[in-house]
Amino acid sequence: MEHQRSSHVYQLPDGTVIDETRKILLFSGERFISDIVEGDCCFICGISPNDVEFNREHILPDWILSRYKLYDKQIHLPNEVGFNCGRYTVPCCKPCNSRMSEVFERPISHLHSQGFNAISEHVRRDGFGKQERLLVTSIIPIYTGQRRCFCVLAKLSSWLH
Repeated sequence: MEHQRSSHVYQLPDGTVIDETRKILLFSGERFISDIVEGDCCFICGISPNDVEFNREHILPDWILSRYKLYDKQIHLPNEVGFNCGRYTVPCCKPCNSRMSEVFERPISHLHSQGFNAISEHVRRDGFGKQERLLVTSIIPIYTGQRRCFCVLAKLSSWLH
């Protein structure tokens, strides 16, 4: 399914940018903190759990947790907070979670399972592409106190819907 580009964008009083369907294209800092960091909205598209079915997205993808037996291991963050890797999750709506798996996790997991030579050949042939860069930027958390916060670029959610 091809993503249809919006022809009209609007800026809300808080600085959030939306399209004509009211889909958020770019969060204002204020709205990002209230809806994502302190709230329970999808960390990718910002939709409320009241509007669509939700599940939890692992910060470290399931295939990494499984392949390296990390579910019960602890991860210690720069702010010294410890998390069980298998419980280290953020809110994510099912459509975004499914799309992230389809676009990023499955292809990268498959390539990774083929080993170093396959990865080297892929990078030599195709470069370090948009999918790989987006995956890397989407799983690198930034922490403020005890709250999780993610770098979400306006373009990040455009591949989802």
